[in-house]
Amino acid sequence: MVRGAGGCGQSAHRYLGDEGAKGWLKIVGKLGLTQMARIAIWPEWVGILDFQQRYPNALERAMEAAQARA
Repeated sequence: MVRGAGGCGQSAHRYLGDEGAKGWLKIVGKLGLTQMARIAIWPEWVGILDFQQRYPNALERAMEAAQARA
C-alpha cells in the first residue's frame, strides 16, 4: 500500500525525445494501443501487508470463528 502524490505524463516523449516518440507511437498505434502514459508516485507513506505474521482483522476474526466451530 502506498499513500502519496502522483501524476501522469507522456512517457514516450520523456524517454525517447520528440522524434523517437513519434516513431514509437506510430508503431504501437498499429498494434491498437492508442494511449500510453507514465504514472509516477511520490510516496509519503508505505505499508506492507505481511500475511505470514499479521492477518487483517476481518480475516483473523473469520479464522477464529471457524476454529471455534470445529
